[in-house]
Amino acid sequence: MKPYEVVQSITNIIFDTDPIPYFAVGTAFAHPSEDEPHLGRILIFSVTEGRQITLMAEQEVKGAVYSLCIVSKGKLLAGINSKVINLF
Repeated sequence: MKPYEVVQSITNIIFDTDPIPYFAVGTAFAHPSEDEPHLGRILIFSVTEGRQITLMAEQEVKGAVYSLCIVSKGKLLAGINSKVINLF
């Protein structure tokens, strides 16, 4: 994680196009001078059989990623501040 970045949500996901399990992590940058985070990231990690964690993808978003969930067909849904956004 980067300075002032905190994990807000985490879930596991298997995408329709790839049978490998991944972890999706939602973050926020909690700067002391801000009432609400204005920036966050969605990080996608893979875990190998040897328990090595690899960052596969990242997406910067405008706001805190307060929740992540899986919807039908391996799609990732994110709650960012007061909005719901369909990803991947």
